[in-house]
Order: sequence, then structure tokens, then C-alpha cells
Amino acid sequence: MQPFADTLKTLILTNRRLDRVFAIPGTGEIPVAGFLPHLEELDLEGCNLEDMVSVQRGDEQGRVSETLIPLIAKLFPSLRILNLSYNRLTNASLAPEQLSLLVLQSPHRVGLRALRLRGNTGITGLEGLKVIAERFKGNRDVVEWKMEEVDVRDCGIGKLDPELGLLPLDVFLVEGNT
Repeated sequence: MQPFADTLKTLILTNRRLDRVFAIPGTGEIPVAGFLPHLEELDLEGCNLEDMVSVQRGDEQGRVSETLIPLIAKLFPSLRILNLSYNRLTNASLAPEQLSLLVLQSPHRVGLRALRLRGNTGITGLEGLKVIAERFKGNRDVVEWKMEEVDVRDCGIGKLDPELGLLPLDVFLVEGNT
């Protein structure tokens, strides 16, 4: 673990397209506290990331593929702002179980405040958000929900489900979709 790991709050890695491997140091196991346990903002805009990413665990030579969203949720439990704009994500990244892991507060996660997915043209629907929004039917207070902002501008979304109107968001950006 690096000496700055306990104090780092913001990490900006925009346009890093060359080697898209997540290297997990040490034994390769992710501790409950995650890596960079106090990281609040992660900017991975324009990194050419896909739904599945290569992961190298510990000193092993081989790599395995893992799903991006749950991996980020495990690695950075204090994350409040995540920018994945202009990558190559699809609807698979926004499946309800994956999205819930990332955006909802849990005993080991603080819950996202802002999710930025602008320019991911493979995102054609928001089924995961719709499932989360259904928690608000007849119940305006879902304590695990901390989200204030969702940005899905310039994606490939054809229609917005009316249930998304149940989400208590301050900012919901959808311009530039079909």
C-alpha cells in the first residue's frame, strides 16, 4: 500500500487508453476497506473502458476479466463521485444488481452522489436505475439512496421509463440521446 493511500480523496486518470489493467497489489485480495479507502472522486473519463476489464491480482503473471462496476465498488468504498464518461460501456454495466452495489449505501460503502456516464453510446436504456427507482413507489425515503446527480447525455438511450421520475435527483442530464 502506498503512503498516500489513507489520505487521497481525488484521483483523475482521464484519457489513459494504453494499458487498461487494474493491478491489485499484495496477495491480490481486496480488503473490506478497499484500496484508497478515503477516495471520494474517481475520474476515468475517456479511458476506453468496457463492461469487463483486465485485472492482475498480486504478483501473478496472468490476468482475469472482471466486471468493471462491482470492481470499482469494492476497490473504492468511500467513492461519492464517479466519472465514466466517454468510455465503451453498455447496458450490461448498468444491470440492477451491479448498479445497486455501486450507488446504494451499505455497511461498507458510503453510496454515490454523482454518476457521470456521458458519451457511452452503448448505453441504450436505464433498466438498473428503473429497478432502483421502483423502491421509491409509495416510499419517498430510501435511506440507502444518496445520489444527487446522474449524467447520461450523448448516450444511445431511446426512451426514458416514467419510473425514473421517482428518483429524488437534483440533476438528471439526458440531452443528446435518441
